[in-house]
Amino acid sequence: YAGDPCASLRLMEASAQHFEEAGDLRTACQQWGNVGFLKRELGLYQECETALRGVLDMALRLGLDHIVPTARHNLGPALAAQGRLAEARALEEEAVAVFERQGDRRFEGASRVYLSRILLAGGDSVGAERQATTAVEVLDAVPQARAVALAAVATALLRQGRTQAAVARAEEALELLEQVGGADEGETEIRLVVAEARHAAGDRDGAA
Repeated sequence: YAGDPCASLRLMEASAQHFEEAGDLRTACQQWGNVGFLKRELGLYQECETALRGVLDMALRLGLDHIVPTARHNLGPALAAQGRLAEARALEEEAVAVFERQGDRRFEGASRVYLSRILLAGGDSVGAERQATTAVEVLDAVPQARAVALAAVATALLRQGRTQAAVARAEEALELLEQVGGADEGETEIRLVVAEARHAAGDRDGAA
């Protein structure tokens, strides 16, 4: 949360190793999942995939049903970043379905945002808008995550050439971000789409 993902990764790896040594495989599995997430945030996509596939194997072996969808949710974007969009989409759709069934609105919304990005990477801007719009509704009570979902809607709208609608959603995301003081994930995407939307609308100074 302090903004140092490199230090976080080092500590998280040490934590996971110590839990393994102590024989607490349940917590170790959860911590290795966090390691995979941090590797993805740092752009280490292949290492992220290796870590999260190990988490999935361990979670399935130990019957840790609550960890499986989270690992799949975090693995999807790492696969998409490697160009494996079909596999990424399947994993993320499965994660969305499980979180929706479990009533976990926060992770359902986050998974829909990831799915929106994956669909957009595959050229489906309409599907991306649909998933991101649903995420905005699902995340109504989670303002930080809702801001990220609004940015995903704006990105999809911009891809469709609907500039004014994109500007409105992007500005709404930025306003919400500033109200809550920041986000633990996705703040860069919010600020980027605001700049892109303003630029597309002819507001060069605002974009800069």
